[in-house]
Amino acid sequence: MVKRNQGGASKTLLVRSYPYGTDPASPLPMPTPSRTAVTLGAMSRNGRWSNGRVSDSALGGTPVNGTFVVADNDFSTGRAVIHVGDYEVVSNVDFAPGVGVNQTATAVAAAINRLPGFAAVAAVATVSVTWSDGPFDEVDFYALHFGTHTNFTPFTPATGLMAVGRPTIVAPLITP
Repeated sequence: MVKRNQGGASKTLLVRSYPYGTDPASPLPMPTPSRTAVTLGAMSRNGRWSNGRVSDSALGGTPVNGTFVVADNDFSTGRAVIHVGDYEVVSNVDFAPGVGVNQTATAVAAAINRLPGFAAVAAVATVSVTWSDGPFDEVDFYALHFGTHTNFTPFTPATGLMAVGRPTIVAPLITP
């Protein structure tokens, strides 16, 4: 998995600000400064660090997620390997195929639930997977089929990565 965006906890700083532009070299008296709060933190986006903060409206938002369908229950011609993050879920090793696609979906969801940070739910033949340990992470999400059957399809999103969740990085917050 790639940690695409990351950052620490935001901090609030009190800073001095002036009500209008001033020139310290001016012989005129300086105006009385006011106090302003700035909330920010160090954030990294694609390896570049800057000041920012995690959006309050996105806190507790959408986790990284994806879905796929158990389309074929015949694993007799070769294994199928589901890549979920840094893990591989292998047919006939990590899960036993069920009598039908619905039972196999339940078995695959149980195998994914054993992986740290992942949760999976089977609804009929569709498996929904979430990664909750990093809303900014790029999580591998695809299957390889080593037999003549395509057992798992379609993966949504079809990019090979789970859909990136929230929260989002936004500009520092300045309050009076």
